[in-house]
Amino acid sequence: MRKELEQEIRLLAKNQNCSNSTEHILRLEKARKDSKKLFLGRNSQGGKIKEGYHVEALSGQGSNVAFGRLAKAAGSDWPLKTHQCRRTYARCFVESRMGRTSLIFLKWQFKHSSMSMTQLYASNPQQDLALFDEILQQMTEYKIDLIESWLDEQPLAGGAGEKIVKMRAIPIKDRTALLAQTVPHANIRATGHGWCIATERGCGGAGLY
Repeated sequence: MRKELEQEIRLLAKNQNCSNSTEHILRLEKARKDSKKLFLGRNSQGGKIKEGYHVEALSGQGSNVAFGRLAKAAGSDWPLKTHQCRRTYARCFVESRMGRTSLIFLKWQFKHSSMSMTQLYASNPQQDLALFDEILQQMTEYKIDLIESWLDEQPLAGGAGEKIVKMRAIPIKDRTALLAQTVPHANIRATGHGWCIATERGCGGAGLY
């Protein structure tokens, strides 16, 4: 489909002196914008391709048709729709590299009237808050022990490892207090053979694990 769209753009660019120039220019502009979109589809109505169709950015209706085909291919009769993925999208978005600050972008994208509604969307509806607090406390304690072990004599590799090794020479008055302040801001992910603490920049594998 992407090749079809590129071919149409070339044809439209060649034939700009047609009788209906306004419609021609508008279509060319839209085709150029759609060529930069990740998901493409053929404009359709009721799931059937219209005569004289165009390849364009996948619409909400087109996405629902594609979702229906996906569910059917999986052997399910569930009427899968894009709207059902909003909570999953919000959850994944908040847990991405942008972190909790991404809520403002979600609020704008979902057209929510309040930030509370966005927070509700991004939360896990099945979590027990008391249990979640206990798990968070255990995670915090584990991260403190882990980072504290990095400050000992064990060899460390990677960009952050080299910086931590240099920090070992700096005298720390209260290591416990420093770790307690550092841990909430540390994003630590297991890689299966070590640890990754990349966040925004400086690592090509940031967010991979």
